[in-house]
Amino acid sequence: MNKKPVFLLITLLITFASAAAIFAAAKNLTPENRHRILAAWFTKGNDFMTGKENRIKIMGKSHGIYYSGFKGLILYGGVTGTAAKITGTNSRDFYSLAPLEILSRQKVFLNSGPVWDTWGNQRAPKINRVNPAFISWVFHNMVPYPKQRIGRHTCHEIYQKVFVRFARLLADSYFHLEKNNLLTKMRYAYESDMKESRFEALTWLNERFGHTLKAYRTCGGEASCFTPDMALGFWIRRSIDGTRHQLWEGFSDFMMRYDHHWFSQRKAQ
Repeated sequence: MNKKPVFLLITLLITFASAAAIFAAAKNLTPENRHRILAAWFTKGNDFMTGKENRIKIMGKSHGIYYSGFKGLILYGGVTGTAAKITGTNSRDFYSLAPLEILSRQKVFLNSGPVWDTWGNQRAPKINRVNPAFISWVFHNMVPYPKQRIGRHTCHEIYQKVFVRFARLLADSYFHLEKNNLLTKMRYAYESDMKESRFEALTWLNERFGHTLKAYRTCGGEASCFTPDMALGFWIRRSIDGTRHQLWEGFSDFMMRYDHHWFSQRKAQ
């Protein structure tokens, strides 16, 4: 028996396994880097994103209820900036998501187009598809345990003081669409109407949901508010790009850990 092909095959398998292990390790955040990214949000984040009431001091800065949206979480909160420092990325484009792609080794989107239109902020001829692999990476690497501490406070305490409105609005908007059997109807209507040259996402959403989820209509931040229309639009657009179920599953797991009683009650209504 010729041992050379066998030896070559074993060598290739070992090399492949080693490369796969290195690649997998590169995708996962160390606890130190996770804490670094989370802590940066509270030290580098802009004050205009939170309200003035019931403020809490975290990492030496005072924060209130978070009223902004996804851009605030990712860009203005310093997440991409800190990812750039961790990876040694030198991007002059403030809106670039390249540092996160390098950090996760995953593309954020599977097709090209106006990046931030993915969240429904402006008109565009198509919707970017969020990469399911990147979504999985976020839920596995960027979500801290409720008892993890940032400064003197646990993440659960910070959630209740800062991020509870944002999370509950996302949950209630999903429940509204699902329980009123609107997801499929709104998906096809949105997908059809967005082909029109005069289509504006926020106008379209406001015309249909302008009086929905009134409890979230008040905004105490100085920045543009993350409104119910935007939250509803987020789920409609994720329904179009095919990531709704995956996002809802991961988000539901987050809510069961951070807001179990409220979320369980809402699901049962």
